[in-house]
Amino acid sequence: MAMFKRIALRDMVVEKRVFQQRMIASLIIFFCLAAGLALRYVNLQVFQHDRFVTESDRNRIHTLPLAPRRGLIYDRKGVLLAENQPSYSLAITEERVENLDEVLVDLQQLFDIDSRSVEKFRQRSQRRTPYQAVPLKFKLNDDEISRFAVNRYRLDGVEIKAQLVRHYPLGEEFSHVIGYVGRINQREQEKLFANKQQRINYAATDHIGKIGLEHHYEKVLHGSVGSQYVETNAHGRVLRVLQQVDPLPGTDLKLSVDATLQQQVHKL
Repeated sequence: MAMFKRIALRDMVVEKRVFQQRMIASLIIFFCLAAGLALRYVNLQVFQHDRFVTESDRNRIHTLPLAPRRGLIYDRKGVLLAENQPSYSLAITEERVENLDEVLVDLQQLFDIDSRSVEKFRQRSQRRTPYQAVPLKFKLNDDEISRFAVNRYRLDGVEIKAQLVRHYPLGEEFSHVIGYVGRINQREQEKLFANKQQRINYAATDHIGKIGLEHHYEKVLHGSVGSQYVETNAHGRVLRVLQQVDPLPGTDLKLSVDATLQQQVHKL
């Protein structure tokens, strides 16, 4: 009987020792894991804090270009020959659109937009900055604006943008001298892309001088692009403007020609 008691006591001692060893091993593993997590936390919060803050800011803070006002053109007596008038365009911000192809098809049907306009939209999109709205259709009329208002609830990432477009009060009478501006084509876009400064300066501009004085004095008339630093949410919607650098308007031109005399000559 005494022998059985000694065996039982010895078994209990062994089990207790094994249990203690397992506890010590478990505690060592636990403390190693805790130390690893602590080191990871310190690394993220202290040593890599600045890097993650920078990446976070990049994800929520974006720079949007602001188009400058194009310079006006006058005759020698101050008669306005080329001015800027407000116009409304249908524009898309790709980051806020789930499926761009589906949205484009929808807008084509809703606003009677042809395939060529869609292709030009894709070309313009190549030189945009992140979260910049790119125009798809220009010069919307009242009916189209109303149509958009009715369907706006289902067109996330699509908006109507106001912009200034060129207008010539005297019509064709000075077209041979003044020329005209038009939308930037593929060849002009490639030329702008070849120069970093020009690419930046035309980031918010869709038109450029084509012929005449509008083309010859393009650099003077265009002005300098501005910028707007905005904070966006996870869906790309602008929450607030953090900082703005206003664009510099183009320089006005005063010609030596006389508008009244030119009109009389045009009638002959």
